Amino acid sequence: MKEDLLHRLRQRAALASRSRLDRALHLRWRLVAPYVLRHAGILRKELATTFFDRRMRVVLPEPVSVTIWRYGMFEPDVAFYLLSLLRPGDNFVDIGGHFGFFSMLGRELVGAEGTVVTFEPMPATREILAENMQRNAAPARHHLVPAAAGALAGTLMFKDFGLAGSAFATPIFSAERASGLRLAGEVEVEVRTIDSVVDEFALASLRLMKIDAENAEYEVIQGALSTIRRLRPGIVIEAGDSAGSSTRRVLDALVAEDYRPFEFHDWALRPHVIADAYGYLNLLMLPAESSSEIISQRCCG
Repeated sequence: MKEDLLHRLRQRAALASRSRLDRALHLRWRLVAPYVLRHAGILRKELATTFFDRRMRVVLPEPVSVTIWRYGMFEPDVAFYLLSLLRPGDNFVDIGGHFGFFSMLGRELVGAEGTVVTFEPMPATREILAENMQRNAAPARHHLVPAAAGALAGTLMFKDFGLAGSAFATPIFSAERASGLRLAGEVEVEVRTIDSVVDEFALASLRLMKIDAENAEYEVIQGALSTIRRLRPGIVIEAGDSAGSSTRRVLDALVAEDYRPFEFHDWALRPHVIADAYGYLNLLMLPAESSSEIISQRCCG
């Protein structure tokens, strides 16, 4: 199954990287419609079909939704990391679930005997996520945590950019990331540690965590140190220095826990050389004791 999924993912990613003219000929109105909706200030719910053949509720012209609606995929590097690591019966924690694309893919890969745990703090976003996980995802145990992940339990005020900017909800304002978005207000959200949630659901193993916390990745890691030391999961990290955040600080903290960084290159994993500063990039951190074995295996073999 994974070989077929990888083939389909590569096809969709290739389409997304074509010239604008080629994409226009293939996508037609799907290329134009989001621009029309954005110009008119209209939000529209649609059903997209993912590269793994599940229907998914999205909201146009929200950027993540537009990509999934057009191509059936989003962030092919992260999807490749999931395909590379997750197996039937595994457990997967998705921090920053948004509308559920990677949680849905995770359920597809871990199967009925596996478990997916999804953190999503924003109520309106979580409503669409819940619909996708209840109606559209493959069978698997799923726990939806209505909270942000952080270093300590408590509450935080999140910037709310509405459904149009739902991928950018964060307690840490970044003018760069929020460019072109309209701030709708603030929402008080619960904060929980990954350690407490892993204990609550009695996860005896954890194959992979995906952390997309909009500049709060370091705090998320601090609240997951017990899990990291005990269960040794792979960790997908969204890199990018903005709003005073430092990816180098996050990576150094994981290297101190005996993790090694890898990056996506030409549909394979290769070692990553840690830099002092980062633009947007998705990295995979693997425990040193198992990284060689994982890298030696083909994604879908």
